[in-house]
Amino acid sequence: MLRLLPWLFGGIAVGSAVLLVFFAESKSFIYSTTLTISAVAAVASGIIVGFGNMRRSAAQRRAAIAAGRTGFARIDDVRRTGVLINDNPQVRADLTVSIHGQVYRTTIKTVIDLFHTAQFQVGSVHPVAQLSDDPRDIVLLSEKEVGSSMLRQPPMLPPADRVPSYDQLPGAMVAGRNPGRRSGGKLGAAVLKRLLAVTLGAAIMLAPHAGFVSSAIELSFKRLQGEKIELLLTEQEELLSAVDQLRQAAPSDELTNITIRGDILEAKVLERPGGNVERYITYGLPGTVGRSDIHVSDRAQAVIDPEGVFTFDDVPWDRLAEFHAAALKYTQDAGLEGTEEAEPYISILQLPVDEDLSMTSYFPTAHLLSVAYDRDGTILRTSPAATEIDPAPKLLESLDDLEAAMADLTELISERYPKPLEVSSVSVWPQRATITLPFDGDTSKNLADYYHWEQPGVRGGSGARTHDAPVVTTHEPTFELNDIHWVIVQEVTADALKRADANGSESSESSPESLYVRIRIPLGEDTPQVQVSVKVNQHYRSFIYDLSGTFIKGS
Repeated sequence: MLRLLPWLFGGIAVGSAVLLVFFAESKSFIYSTTLTISAVAAVASGIIVGFGNMRRSAAQRRAAIAAGRTGFARIDDVRRTGVLINDNPQVRADLTVSIHGQVYRTTIKTVIDLFHTAQFQVGSVHPVAQLSDDPRDIVLLSEKEVGSSMLRQPPMLPPADRVPSYDQLPGAMVAGRNPGRRSGGKLGAAVLKRLLAVTLGAAIMLAPHAGFVSSAIELSFKRLQGEKIELLLTEQEELLSAVDQLRQAAPSDELTNITIRGDILEAKVLERPGGNVERYITYGLPGTVGRSDIHVSDRAQAVIDPEGVFTFDDVPWDRLAEFHAAALKYTQDAGLEGTEEAEPYISILQLPVDEDLSMTSYFPTAHLLSVAYDRDGTILRTSPAATEIDPAPKLLESLDDLEAAMADLTELISERYPKPLEVSSVSVWPQRATITLPFDGDTSKNLADYYHWEQPGVRGGSGARTHDAPVVTTHEPTFELNDIHWVIVQEVTADALKRADANGSESSESSPESLYVRIRIPLGEDTPQVQVSVKVNQHYRSFIYDLSGTFIKGS
């Protein structure tokens, strides 16, 4: 049974590793206890294996000598493996062995005492023992083990090139090392015992967390099948349980922000009531990789808006799922596309504009859709509004829409920068576009001017506009905006969608969840390239083209 202890401790280490994967960011008792048990199990397993091998090897050597399974071997070649055991080098030795009337060649790995390496030179002859039924299971013996009388009678061994390897001898066992112990039913029984020991060890760690393990398996299968995890957004009991655990870990009852995702609940909590320092606290559903359980951030930060403080009791937790479902239905009734496939989240703030708690459901699509509502579920505002998005420009489909947007941007940029315009990059989404230029035309500074075009109503944008101040960025080479033929953007977008479909993203059957085109000069290149990025059914694809529309590569 002692031989199974390393496998039992190995199973405990495996179970601990599974828990650590999910509680990586947690500072809970489960995390610290699991980490300790995992370390102890690994050390115990190593100690047992080490002592077990030492005892087993010594007993086998004594039994082999007593049974007369001894002979001699000449070292034909010796080389280090690079492994040190107790500061002694492990070597791989090619031997010519004479034992039981047979002479053959074989190779062994053994450890040589650092102070006796001179005795193990090529050509030296040493006594050996055969530990098992396999004649290749050979170990070198010391003088203390065999006595000096045996060392005085070493045989003359023929040259190695005239000696066959053991596998070439008639009737040689070639099924593997020590086949006598590894064949038939014995092999199956040994493997089964080890598997049971590993399983038992893992069960010892995982059984106290059976609910967690069940949830982890369920979430993992959903993710593998490409399903969205929306339990905290749709299941009231799951949300209330998460809020209760987060509230217990919070240093106070006062909040400045709450974000609810499908499997994560995040809150900014004041360190003390009426204070001006807040800290992040996160709760992840059991089975959320790296973020299961409660995690309290080590870093605190100053409160940005001291007036925007609310409490746990101010939030209508029992109606959030209802409000979020109504927001989703509103976007669908308004004809806003992509909300069903998006991965939504809810943000809760105390906004001065509303003079009350504001809850907003966000739907990240080609552009960010949002529906804000109050504590009664009354819709306060949407972005964009249905009347503003219909009819929507389609910059990646309509050449007229794209050219009109770029004309607006070029006109605005020309008020400050001379033509021809030297730009760092151009990015185009279905309903917005961005042009980046070196600030003041100076490419030596890591400053950039950003010019945007958005359809009226999208997040308050209206046509072409610019940032009020330069943005710090990394240096990028420039090219002339006039070098771009906008029809190429339409062509490469259509081609990329076809290629994404061919790669298994099913783009022909569903609209892309994310789609944009970026034109810039990549690092190490001299001319601009066009990159089309597509996300469909949770799959990301990227395709690169030159300015003539010729395909270069994809990923």
